[in-house]
Amino acid sequence: LVIPDPQHLGWRFAHALVHDAVSAGVAEGRTRELHHRIAEAIESHHRNDLDSHAGELARHLAAALPLSEREAAVRWASRAGDVAFERLAFDEAVAHHERAVQLYDRVVAREPGRAGQLAYAMARSLEFAGQGRRAFEAFARAAELAGGAGDVALLADAALGGVAATWSALL
Repeated sequence: LVIPDPQHLGWRFAHALVHDAVSAGVAEGRTRELHHRIAEAIESHHRNDLDSHAGELARHLAAALPLSEREAAVRWASRAGDVAFERLAFDEAVAHHERAVQLYDRVVAREPGRAGQLAYAMARSLEFAGQGRRAFEAFARAAELAGGAGDVALLADAALGGVAATWSALL
């Protein structure tokens, strides 16, 4: 049912169907608890190299909500996006940055500046992933949030990114 996963120095399900079958037999609360414990184990075991495991950590923290802290899930989803972007894995970066934005949208005490930064990171990932139209929309949202937060530098970056994304979408 499980096989060694040398890439992550652990184990993984042998097939997605095995994962689905096992998951279907576990109560939702228990599943969250397991994800929370896995996130804690990743943080503990890989504390000196968390960036290499940012994607896994982000996924488990998000799946553990509300047992895990939402801000931690946002922070690690954003970091996983940044790490993927640095590796030039732009589609992966988009997925992580989108998760960060979606998780942050559910935060009660949202800060427009933080929301703008997350939207900007997602927009850049979308642009580099070749999704010009979606990037333009995300840059526009980042600019709107930056303006609301009074973050002139982010507003300028988002506006310039939007212009570049528009040209990319047209070409």
